[in-house]
Amino acid sequence: MLLFDVDGTLVTTGGAGRRALERIFEVVYGRNDACSFPLDGMTDRAIVRAALRNIGRNAGEPEIDAILVRYLEILAEEVAGVDSDKYRIHRGIEPALEAAAAFSHVALGLGTGNIREGARVKLTRVGIYERFAFGGFGCDHEDRTELLRVGARRGAERLGMLPENCRVVIVPPPTSVPNHWEWPPADSVRAISRRPEQPLRLQI
Repeated sequence: MLLFDVDGTLVTTGGAGRRALERIFEVVYGRNDACSFPLDGMTDRAIVRAALRNIGRNAGEPEIDAILVRYLEILAEEVAGVDSDKYRIHRGIEPALEAAAAFSHVALGLGTGNIREGARVKLTRVGIYERFAFGGFGCDHEDRTELLRVGARRGAERLGMLPENCRVVIVPPPTSVPNHWEWPPADSVRAISRRPEQPLRLQI
């Protein structure tokens, strides 16, 4: 199965996600400095937790949930407002997805720190959200390794296979490839690294 990240891998969003997060903290708390740290590699839930702490608030789960609900409303506005030359699907993605979908033994999914609805908003604009039948998302777990595990389990179910018989390909690899997973075993996990300016090519 293939698990794709969203931001910087499938699409470039012109900074819509960061702006939406910054706006929600300004609207709710009157703070424009809550997200003054790098967001790369973090799940949405982890970002909100860190931002709350950054402005001196206890990061309670109900408060995080409420912020993420409001965030989705603002994200939809931000995504809709980005110029088409700044919001784009990356080169090679569409032919790679079409090629992979032709194989009955390949499952296409997402492995992203975006919460599920956030991923839907971002990918629907470029028309590819429906290409992914399952995934592991930031709403499944705050830790990226764990959400990838969730996505892999869902992919195995979709393929009708035992998890230990699946090969998982992560596109691109997380900061540290999760070779320490109890499942899938380390030799079934592979990562494909790419630069955004390069077309994606998959060998299946």
